Amino acid sequence: MKCLWDLNIGVAMIKYLAITASGPDESSWGTYCPGEYPSPPLEYHSCLGDLYSVAWMEDCDVHNLRTETIKQQYKLVKERTSNENSSCGNEYGQCGEEPEKKDDSGRTLRRDISTPQRCASKLSVRQNSDVAAGGTHSVVLTREGHVWTWGQPWPPGDIKQISTPVRVQGLEKVKLIAVGAFHNLALLEDGNLWVWGNNEYGQLGTGDTQPRSQPVPVQGLSDVKLVDVAAGGWHSTALTDEGEVYGWGRGEHGRLGFGDDKSSKMVPQQVQLLAGEDIIQVSCGGTHSVALTRDGCMFSFGRGDHGKLGYGRKVTTGHPSEVPIDLPPPKNDDGSGLGRWCAKYVACGGRHTLAIVEWRATESDGLI
Repeated sequence: MKCLWDLNIGVAMIKYLAITASGPDESSWGTYCPGEYPSPPLEYHSCLGDLYSVAWMEDCDVHNLRTETIKQQYKLVKERTSNENSSCGNEYGQCGEEPEKKDDSGRTLRRDISTPQRCASKLSVRQNSDVAAGGTHSVVLTREGHVWTWGQPWPPGDIKQISTPVRVQGLEKVKLIAVGAFHNLALLEDGNLWVWGNNEYGQLGTGDTQPRSQPVPVQGLSDVKLVDVAAGGWHSTALTDEGEVYGWGRGEHGRLGFGDDKSSKMVPQQVQLLAGEDIIQVSCGGTHSVALTRDGCMFSFGRGDHGKLGYGRKVTTGHPSEVPIDLPPPKNDDGSGLGRWCAKYVACGGRHTLAIVEWRATESDGLI
């Protein structure tokens, strides 16, 4: 997911639009915290929402949501998500350069990082968007066009953890990076796309499902000029200079945008249902995707649980549909109400979507 810190957009004209996980008649507790009560116990002041489910999944093989009480569940998650316990997991060395301490049995211990600390101090990152976080690993792009990584690059147990940044060999003059749960994309200045990491659903676009520990080129994109790439949980997308979108990887729930075809794709295929829309950015979430057009419209597709597609209802679809932006005009509007909200940037998470939008006034002959 790319950072938005350096976007040069007038603050007065910006509203932040969140496509939320819960509707007006549905509480976050009811959505994320199933149990015997409709709300948290009285001694706790708020629901932890997604933090609850993320923390709880760590011990899903030990604890049973269906038999343990809400109070037992909530107490455990509150302990895990408190400042004392940490707000940044580092169990796989993904925070970088953490000294390796040993317990009495000689096993490596890693403490979580509860406040921001400097990491990878020897690396000079080119810009904010060149820092990316995966499921249990981190990746950065330096000013020299090199890619460095650390943490657990594949699912735990598949490959050794790396707590100190190491350079990814074989990549020179890298322009952009994108990181999924356990796979990585690097777009070179010459337009070639290289990939490495987990590949169980074909998310590397190599024509097979074999993982790659070293970068290899993606198949089937040599005849197009790529300008942007994105990586989701187990799928990937690429954008051409003509506004065309290509998708590959896991197709379940329609996250690739191929309509009723929800099969996984081992090599990139053009998303024909977005042809002619002049796409300028695509973001991939865990199980959904959103495409942004040049005129500020958003098209979402994939799994629609928690309302993350923004349609106002929980629908899962492989057919890209426009996301309505139902916001009132800004307070500094001249009162005419002539204009509309246009999206400038989109970002997909595991269970939610964010967008930056701006108000564009109109005249009788169209947008100014």
